[in-house]
Amino acid sequence: MHTTRLLLHGRRAGCVALLALVVSLTLTPARPGSAQTGARGAIPHTAVNPYGANVFLHNEVEAVKVTKTLDLAAGAHLGWIKQDFAWSDIEIDRKGDFTDRRNGAEKSAWDKYDAIVQQAADRGLQIVARVSFAPDWAREAGSPAKNNAPKNYGDLADFIVALLDHYKGRIGYVQVWNEPNLAYEWKAGGQVDPAAYTSMLKTVYPRAKAADPNVTILSAPMAITLENLATAGNLNELDYWDQMYKAGAKDYFDIVAANAYGLDLPPADPPAKDKLNFRRVELLHDVMVANGDSNKAVWFNEYGWNAAPTTLTQAEQLHWRRVDPDTQAQWTVGGIQYGLDHWPWSGVFFIWYLRQVGDIPADKAEYYFRLADPDFTVQPVYKAVRRAAGLYKGPGATAAGAGTPTAPTAAPAGGDVPPPPAATATPAGAGGPAPTAAAATATSAGGTVAPTAVTSAPVADTGGSSPLPLILGGLVLLALLGGGAFLLTRRGRT
Repeated sequence: MHTTRLLLHGRRAGCVALLALVVSLTLTPARPGSAQTGARGAIPHTAVNPYGANVFLHNEVEAVKVTKTLDLAAGAHLGWIKQDFAWSDIEIDRKGDFTDRRNGAEKSAWDKYDAIVQQAADRGLQIVARVSFAPDWAREAGSPAKNNAPKNYGDLADFIVALLDHYKGRIGYVQVWNEPNLAYEWKAGGQVDPAAYTSMLKTVYPRAKAADPNVTILSAPMAITLENLATAGNLNELDYWDQMYKAGAKDYFDIVAANAYGLDLPPADPPAKDKLNFRRVELLHDVMVANGDSNKAVWFNEYGWNAAPTTLTQAEQLHWRRVDPDTQAQWTVGGIQYGLDHWPWSGVFFIWYLRQVGDIPADKAEYYFRLADPDFTVQPVYKAVRRAAGLYKGPGATAAGAGTPTAPTAAPAGGDVPPPPAATATPAGAGGPAPTAAAATATSAGGTVAPTAVTSAPVADTGGSSPLPLILGGLVLLALLGGGAFLLTRRGRT
C-alpha cells in the first residue's frame, strides 16, 4: 500500500509539472515591443542586403578620397550607402538654377554628385539620397538657420523631381528631410510640428511618384529622445510619429526611417518608454501597428555604438555613452543579426558612419562612431562588419570581391588601407547626428546618467521571446520529480 501511494504521488507530481509547463507557455505575457511576426521578405523592402553605412562624399575636396572611401564600402561587402544630396549645395542661388558659381569658374552643381553616383554604381552600391538643407532663397526671409524647413514645400518637391529626372534609373530611394522632431532641424528657436512635416510629405510624395513611379520614399528618421515640447521645443519620436499618423501621414511614404543607437547597452537589452537603446525601435513599430501601418519596413538611418576613449571629457562621453572598440565591433554586427532574427519588418542598417572627411576632431565623441579614420585606417568594427557582410547569404548579398575598385586601396584581408596624403582643405557643413538625440539620452526621468565603460561580452538574447528556456526547465523539473518518485519507490520496496 505504501509503495502504491508513492508511485501514485510520483505520477501526480509529473502530471502537475507537465500542466505547469503548458500553462506557463500559454500564459507567458508578451514583452514590450513584441509586435513582430511573419517571415522576413513578406513585408515590402525587407528582402534586401541589410549592410549599409552613411558617407559624406560631397564634402571631399580631393576626388581620390571619394574613390578610396567607396572602395572601403565595397571592400566591406556593403550593399548600400546613405549620401546627402544637399538641396542648398545643388539649387544654390535661385529656383531652377543648378549652376555652382562659388569657387572660380562656373560648373554644374550636379558634377560632384554625378561622380559619386557613377562610382557607387561601378561597385554595386545602392544609394539612398537624403534630401534636406534648404537653400537661403527657399527659407523664410532672414532665417539664418540652415536646417530650417523651407517656407514652401512645393519648392522642395520641385527639387526632388529635378533630382529624380537627373538620375533617372540610377537613384531609386529618397529620404525626405532629417530629424524634424528636433527644433533646430525644423524651426530653430521654435517648436517641432508633426502635422507640418506630414504636410511636407503630402506635398512631396505624389510629385515624386508622378516623376518616377518606381521611386521609394523614406520618411525622415526621428532622433531618439525622451523629450517633450517643453524641452527646447523637441518631441520624442514615439509621440511625434503618433501625431504624424493622426495627421494622415500613413499613405505618403513607403519606408519608415528610424535611428537606433545602442549607447552603452547590448543589442538584446529590452525596450522601455523611459529608456534609450537599440531595441527602442520596437516601440516605434508598435506605434505603426497601432495606426494600421504594420506592412511597412523600418530602415535604420543611423545605427551603431560609440567607442570614444576614456580620455575625453565627461561631458563628451555623456553624449553617446561609450563602449570599447572590441565591444563596438561585436555589438554592431550583433545588432544587425538581432534584427534579422527577430524583426521581419527590418530592412537596411545604415551604420553611423563609414568615414568622415576630417571636419570632426578627435576630441569629440562623434569622431568614434567611424568604421575608418579620415586617413583610411580601418577600425575593429570595420573588420567585423566586413566579415559578417561577407558571410551574409540572404537577399541582396554581395559576392565576395564584387565591385570594381580602381586601385588596391580596399582593405586587404585582416589589414588596414594604406593612408593617403592628408586632406588639404575641408569645407564646413558635414552631416552628423544631432548630439541632442543622445543628449536627451543623458537626461532621463531619473536625471543625468553617468557614462559607463563596457567590456567585451557575448551578445546574449536576453529579451527574446523563445519558449525554449521554459521547455527545458519543465523537462528538468519532470526529471527531478520522476527521479525522486523512483528513489522513494525503491525505498518503499526495501
